[in-house]
Amino acid sequence: MNNSFSGFDPCGIEVSARTLLVTLGPEERSASPREFPNTAEGHQAVQRWLERWGRPVRVVMESTGLYGLDLARRLHRAGVALMVANPRAARHFAQAMMERSKTDRPDAEVLRQFAARMPFVAWRPPSAAAFKLVAVARRLEALTEMLAAEKNRLHAASLSEALPAIIRRDIQRSIQTWRTLGALSSCIIKDYDESRGVCTR
Repeated sequence: MNNSFSGFDPCGIEVSARTLLVTLGPEERSASPREFPNTAEGHQAVQRWLERWGRPVRVVMESTGLYGLDLARRLHRAGVALMVANPRAARHFAQAMMERSKTDRPDAEVLRQFAARMPFVAWRPPSAAAFKLVAVARRLEALTEMLAAEKNRLHAASLSEALPAIIRRDIQRSIQTWRTLGALSSCIIKDYDESRGVCTR
C-alpha cells in the first residue's frame, strides 16, 4: 500500500556518524534530498523541516546503532510517525528495487521508497535500562575487537628482536586493560535482570 494515499507522505533518512541525508515526499512531488549534520542542531532542523512540510509524514530510518538513536528519540517525542527498519529487510528491498530499475539508488531514496511501499511498524524507544544494556553490550563488542587487534600486534612484536622491549610491555599492559574492562562489561550484562529491567549489581 502506498502511504501517500492514506494521508501520509514517505520520508527516508540515511544516517551516518556525521551526517543525515533526508528525502521526503511522494514520487510525483518529492523534495530534493537535503543533508543535515548529525548533531543536536541538525536533529532540530530535520524536525522543523518535517513539521513544515504541510502533510503528515512517515519516516523510515535504518537501524544504525547509536548513530541514529538521538534523532529517533527526538522525532518520537515530537509525535512524528517513525519506523526503524531492520538493515536486512532494507537491503533486500534495495536489491529488489535495483533488479526492477537496473539502477542503484542512494540509501535515503531506498528508505523513502520503503516508507511508501512497505507495511509501517512504529518504532518504540527502549527503556532506560534496556538502552544501558545495549550500550554496554556494544562497548563489550568494541573492546573484544580492540583486544584481538592488540594480540595481533603483540604477536607481530614478538617476531622482531629489533623492536624495543618497552613496546611489547606496553602492548601487554594494554591487553590486560582491555581484558579488565571486558570482564566488567560481561558482569554487567550477566547480572541484568530482564524480568525487572534493571541491573542487579
